[in-house]
Amino acid sequence: MPGQDQQQSSGDDRSVDVSDTTAEVQPPDPFQEPPNSTVGDWFGQEADKDAAAAEQALAEAGGDAAKAEKIFEEKRPEHESEQWSVPPTERP
Repeated sequence: MPGQDQQQSSGDDRSVDVSDTTAEVQPPDPFQEPPNSTVGDWFGQEADKDAAAAEQALAEAGGDAAKAEKIFEEKRPEHESEQWSVPPTERP
């Protein structure tokens, strides 16, 4: 058959040089997020922002929970994930 006398590659003999791209993906400082990071999208970080805003609202309201709720709703941080939020009435 044609091509049978060619040696089949097992894949083990191939290598890829990634030395030029690694620095772009992972910066040298392990505590600095790379430019393609999605850490800011994590739900937990959005919840932390809400918790900090709620604590600040409570402090501004002098401990009055009802007043703090109004302040929080006015100043609540926006979250990128809200664009994918589906109202409960539209969920399967």
